[in-house]
Amino acid sequence: LFFVGCIGSYKNQWYSNFDPWSVAAESYYADLNEMDHTHHGFANARDYVYMKLEDYVIEKNIDTSDAIILFTGHSRGSATINLLAAKLIDNNVEDKLNFDANNIYSYGFATPNTTLTINGTMFNKYNSIINIVNPEDLVTKLLPTDWGYSRYGITYTLPSKTNVTKSYYNNILKKVQKYTV
Repeated sequence: LFFVGCIGSYKNQWYSNFDPWSVAAESYYADLNEMDHTHHGFANARDYVYMKLEDYVIEKNIDTSDAIILFTGHSRGSATINLLAAKLIDNNVEDKLNFDANNIYSYGFATPNTTLTINGTMFNKYNSIINIVNPEDLVTKLLPTDWGYSRYGITYTLPSKTNVTKSYYNNILKKVQKYTV
C-alpha cells in the first residue's frame, strides 16, 4: 500500500497556481506537449511528485503491478493528485510506475479545475478519482468551467447557500454546528 498526501500551496508555490498556460515560464517537470490543455503549474507539481514516487519505487526495487495507491490532497495538492492519478490510470507503457488502474484511489478536497474538458476527463476509468468541492470556494473555480475546464473523476459538491434552499442549508448548518468546538 502506498499513501501519497499533498499539501496546498507552500511558500512561493502559489505563484504557479496562476500559471495555467505559460510555456514561457520555467518548466522543470511538465511535458510541454500537454500545456495546451493542462494547467502548467499543477502539471509541474504532478510531475515532481511522480518523480519522487518513481525514485522511491526504483530505490526499493518494488513491483507496483499489484500494489494499492491512495492519494489525498487539498487545494494545490488536490490538483496535483488529480492529474497524477489520471496519469497513472492512463498508464503509458513507457512509465516506470506500473500501478493497476483498479488499485488507484484519489480523494481531493477543494480541487481546482486542472484541464480542459477534452474527451476523457469524465470517463468511467477515472471513477476512482473523487473531488469534494465547496461551491463558494474560489480555488475550485481557478480555471472557470465556462472556459471549458474541469477536473478528472467524479466531483461531489458540498451543500451551500447557493445550491440548496435556505431551510435545507440552515438544517445542515445546525447539525454541523453540534460538532464544532
